[in-house]
Amino acid sequence: MDDNAGMTRWRDGGRRLLARFIKRNVALAARYNSYAPSRRIEGQFGGETMMPELSSVIFSFSTSRTVQPDDFQDILSCIEKLCFHDPKLIVRRCGYYYWSNTADEAGICPPRLRHIPTRKLLENWSTDKDSSEYAAVFLPFTRGSLQLSPSSLMFVFMDCNLKLPAEGQWLDEMKWYKKHKNRILFVIKESGATDVNALIKCDGKMISHIIL
Repeated sequence: MDDNAGMTRWRDGGRRLLARFIKRNVALAARYNSYAPSRRIEGQFGGETMMPELSSVIFSFSTSRTVQPDDFQDILSCIEKLCFHDPKLIVRRCGYYYWSNTADEAGICPPRLRHIPTRKLLENWSTDKDSSEYAAVFLPFTRGSLQLSPSSLMFVFMDCNLKLPAEGQWLDEMKWYKKHKNRILFVIKESGATDVNALIKCDGKMISHIIL
């Protein structure tokens, strides 16, 4: 029996899962459109129209020695196409950080970014920190300055070599995860698939939010 049955492998439907995940989390926001017919003056143009919007897209990378941003290049390219190259979708902010067992944060990219800064991801890469504690991925939100606002997406990239929270530990982080989990997608290296069951122990319903 396949312990990973029910999870989505990238080559077998990961793009469809990714597209559904993004579409499900967009919100509608009013934006000025100079080509839209005016609601006040007949025959004139310029007014607000409702546009799909993501308030932010956040990328979180494990600092494990077996994980690097370019390990996920195919998936990052697909996210870029779906989020940043769609003229009908507005992304207000794109950010990234590298998670370890402390609340260290990395750069937040400028608003209206139209691509994923792969070069910056690699330039800022570091493997001198431990990132084995699962709940530490949420530290920048509970003990740092990062926020996950409504209509945000968060992508967590890792190899699934994790330590699960012991009883009474990481309570704030696990509470934060349960509140925001519907907007979080986990992307795991193929080599980490054998350890993915440890991740599921944190939340048995997260299978639909995992891409291997």
